Amino acid sequence: MVICIITRECNRMKSNISNILFVSFEQGGGGHRLARVICTLPSVYWYSHPDNGKRPWNIHFDHSSILQRYVAKSHFNRLLPGGMLPPTWDYVDRFIPDEETYWEVFEKEFERVGGNDIEQLLIYPTHMSPQDLITQFPKCKVISIVKDNVDELTDRYLHTTAIFPAHMRAKWIDGENTEYGKFLTHWTSVSENILTIRDVWAIDNFGSLYQESYAMVYRNHIHQDLTKRLETRMAFQHPNVHVYTTKKDLKEFIAK
Repeated sequence: MVICIITRECNRMKSNISNILFVSFEQGGGGHRLARVICTLPSVYWYSHPDNGKRPWNIHFDHSSILQRYVAKSHFNRLLPGGMLPPTWDYVDRFIPDEETYWEVFEKEFERVGGNDIEQLLIYPTHMSPQDLITQFPKCKVISIVKDNVDELTDRYLHTTAIFPAHMRAKWIDGENTEYGKFLTHWTSVSENILTIRDVWAIDNFGSLYQESYAMVYRNHIHQDLTKRLETRMAFQHPNVHVYTTKKDLKEFIAK
């Protein structure tokens, strides 16, 4: 088994992209908020758009087509004039289970929408681990947000990520026609409200939409998952990974 894993990692296509600055964080960990602060630096590109805000500090709005912003105002999409930059694989792993195949798609889409043409750093909030990011993007830098209070992080998750809509604009990967896309379409038709992340968890585990009677089981599940992920995050060290502590530590790391 170990031999297979090593062989797969060695054979996987590594990206030559070098203009991405990843902000890696656990869901509910404030990654988009920190990313907006970083985007005030002249070396970092801001995705200026009415849905995101003209400037990174424009978090208040009257209308946005990004539904996540109605739950977490700092949320934004990676919008370029040529289209939206593709997400990291963790956002689409249920649409495209084969990670190696997805990274090939990522490279093509990144180029198609103009990602290679941006001279500034492109900031990428993501929940992928720093280790996985550095493996796939060895020429890029990663800011890793570590939260030491798992209870607070869990509560934040339950009030933000858990009630995010369980869909994404995945037409460019024909997402609607994948097995997972059809799953979402079916359960969206069943739900009287917007299908949420916690609804998908409930369907996977109980075969029904989320109910308040699941609350304690759900909280325990999220708490355990976040605890394991934070332990892995804290254990990884790399010259291209900065463990986030204070904002003043970031400028020097980004400028290297």
